Amino acid sequence: MLLYLKSIEVNYFEKPEESFTIQKNGMLISLYSNLESQIVKNADSTALNNYLTFFEKAYYEDVVLDMKESKKDSILNSQPFFSLQVTDIFGKQNKIVGYYMPNYKKLEDVDGNFYPHDLDRMYGLYNDELFIFIQYRTFDKFLLPKDYFLKK
Repeated sequence: MLLYLKSIEVNYFEKPEESFTIQKNGMLISLYSNLESQIVKNADSTALNNYLTFFEKAYYEDVVLDMKESKKDSILNSQPFFSLQVTDIFGKQNKIVGYYMPNYKKLEDVDGNFYPHDLDRMYGLYNDELFIFIQYRTFDKFLLPKDYFLKK
């Protein structure tokens, strides 16, 4: 897959300034800021190359099968956490939109405050048709902020 990657676009709906696109043209890899729609000059090519290798294997946990349509519609009508779209050199696109999952387990922080959402999983919509469960531990490596790719 790595040889066939053309671009990866990641959008963060709560922090659009961290949204980015990576474009690959042969051996040249460029980082773009989605907010400013321009190339980021001080991108770290090693960090970009390492990030691209993450896309050799990507998995979701499971398909959501037993959810009422009204609940699913409510989730899909809420503000997404992120969207991630991968385009290959043939123009084929795969997209996942991630949505927070409520804190059904009622987990609390050290001060006794409930976390606003589940800490382990989220919902996802794959290619606008498949409703899935996504684990943070699997997807965290894909959900890096734009600043991660800047030279230190």
